[in-house]
Parts: sequence; C-alpha cells; structure tokens
Amino acid sequence: MLITHNLRVLHEANPTLARLIADRHLLPCPGEVVHASPGVVYRSAPALLDRGTVSALSDIEMQLGPGIFPAHVHALPPEEYAGLLLGSPGFRQHDDVRCLIEPLTQALSLDERQEWRQALVAALLREARSDSTPLLLPHPPARPATWLPEGTRLVHGRAGWFLCLAFELPDQRPGMTVNRSAVGIDVGLRTLAVASYKSGLIHRARGIADVPLDTATLAHLLPGRPDLWFRAQLMGVAVQHAAARAELAQFTTLLLAAASTVGYEQLTYKDTDERFKRRSRQLGLRDYLAVWLPSRLRQQGLIGQAVAPHLSSVICNRTYHGGTRDQDHLHVSSGDHHTVVDADENAASNIRDLALAHLIQAKSRGLTRAS
Repeated sequence: MLITHNLRVLHEANPTLARLIADRHLLPCPGEVVHASPGVVYRSAPALLDRGTVSALSDIEMQLGPGIFPAHVHALPPEEYAGLLLGSPGFRQHDDVRCLIEPLTQALSLDERQEWRQALVAALLREARSDSTPLLLPHPPARPATWLPEGTRLVHGRAGWFLCLAFELPDQRPGMTVNRSAVGIDVGLRTLAVASYKSGLIHRARGIADVPLDTATLAHLLPGRPDLWFRAQLMGVAVQHAAARAELAQFTTLLLAAASTVGYEQLTYKDTDERFKRRSRQLGLRDYLAVWLPSRLRQQGLIGQAVAPHLSSVICNRTYHGGTRDQDHLHVSSGDHHTVVDADENAASNIRDLALAHLIQAKSRGLTRAS
C-alpha cells in the first residue's frame, strides 16, 4: 500500500530551496498535484537520485544534493519514520535522547521540567553520531515501511513549503485479536486519545507534558550560545512529538486488533483555542486523524468514519440530556437526578454512535437506490 506524508518545511529553508531551483536540482512538475498540499510541485533531478544524495540527515534536516534544509522529519508515524532512517544511512542523531521520552508521559513538576530541559541541552552540546537506528522510536516496528526516494516532492503554496515523502507500507497484521466491536475516538491534550467500544472496553493514549523552551529559558541554559537556541527548540518539539507518537502507536495496535468500525473526529481548528492548535500540531494529533489512522484502517480492511464532533462533549451518551463539562467530567441534571460521567469516555461514545448512524444511513441510501 502506497502512502505519502506532507511535512512542514521551515521558512529558514527558503534561500536554500530557491538556489536548488535556480541550479536545476529541483525541477517543476507541471500538472502534478500532491494530495492535501496545493501549490507548485517540484521533484529532485535524476542525478541527485543516482548519486544517493536525497536523504534525511537528522530528525529536522533533509538533504537534496548540495542543499540541506530544516524540515519536520520527526513528524512521521513509526513505520515510515523507521523506513526513512533505514533508507538514509548517514542519518545523524544524539545517542541519549531516548531517555527524554518516557518522562513526558508523566505529570512533571517545575523542577522536573527544568531537569528535562537541562538533559536536552546536554544532549545538544554533545556531538551527534551517525547511526540509522531510529532512537526516537522506543519500540521500532518489526517491519518498517519502505521509503521511496524517487517519490520525494516539494510543494510551494500559500502556506509555504511542504516536503512530501512516499512510502510503501508493509502488509502487517496485529499480533493479537480480541472480540471486535464498533469504537469511537475522542482526542485531546490532557489525554491524547480515548477509545470507547460498544463492547464496553475503554483504552487511552496518555497525554504529553508541555515543556516549552522560550528564549529567556535558553539564554539561561545556553549562555553565550544563541546559535544553538533555535536547534534546541526544534529538538524539544521532536522529542515531545516522539513521546506522543509512541503513545498513539500503542493505542493504534490495540485499536486495530479490537475494532470493527472506527469513528473519529473530523478535527478542525475553527473553534479551538490557540494552545490546542499549537499542541495538536506539535504532537501530531491532526496528522493522526487525517492520515495515519485512516491509512492503518484501510491497511487492515477496517471501516473508518470521520464525523463532526458537534455537541459530542456536552450530550450525555446514557441519558441524551445536555450537560456542563469541566476538565474531567460531564455533569448532567434532569429533575432530581444528577449524573456525572467521564467527559472523554462520554465524548468517544457519542462519536462512535454518530459514526454508526452515518454508516447505517449510507447503507440505507444504497439499498434504496438498488431497489
């Protein structure tokens, strides 16, 4: 199964990409369109592919011949991330960043956050080593995806530059199977994802601690080295994304083994606050719902249904009365009765039932037309 991922290229790459185009290392592809990334499409010159100089150099750097530019290489699902690294033997990374992932799945005190920042900076100050082992995957997949360098594209549109990477996904079945049922998924920040099954099963992907690295903090941690501040910020985002990816990978493994039909949010940013927008991009939640999850469902032959989550967080799935949601619970009052339910589980259950309703409606229309 062929799949592509669009990764954001940082604006610092603009001069490098302009030179690559001027020197004909990047060639336009008239009429070619990249899904979900409108704009002018460019491909690598054949000579770059022949010399093997289309590769990833690190979690935040890509190379196209003589050009090296920053891109969110870390923002790939496990199979694709591992496949890109294995296809780039000169990949450079810090050998002690793996220990920074697990602490992010716990509630960190102010002192623990500062210790985490210090460990990150210490890794940055040490020399990187050349190793294609995907250190930002706590459990590398047994069958990584195959990266297709010839499918590499760059797209320049109104939103800036995007790097499009192509992969061949392996035919991979989950190692365990339980009784399958319909499931709904609610995503958030305190808990990345909650799955509620019709069978009664509930499982979660843990939230990831937000450890920002602003310039004041970096000036204290890296005095006299403003040249490293930007790279430290990028590395901090990469490790936090890696922690989220690990949680979502475990979450998805159980989902693929236990689900029959999967309902998930059609996530939009129209009515969300700025922090949710920022963190959901950093942690890959938007990519998970838009690309990663649908592709894994198709790979397993499972039914996926995206639904608008309108009112799913404020309607009780048990009583269908409206309620008031706080951080953890939905409070529903009807007459003398007051019900308190887990807010995330309730929203996931509503998304599941909305997805089932959409599918039943679609099948009904199909049967009506057939008759």
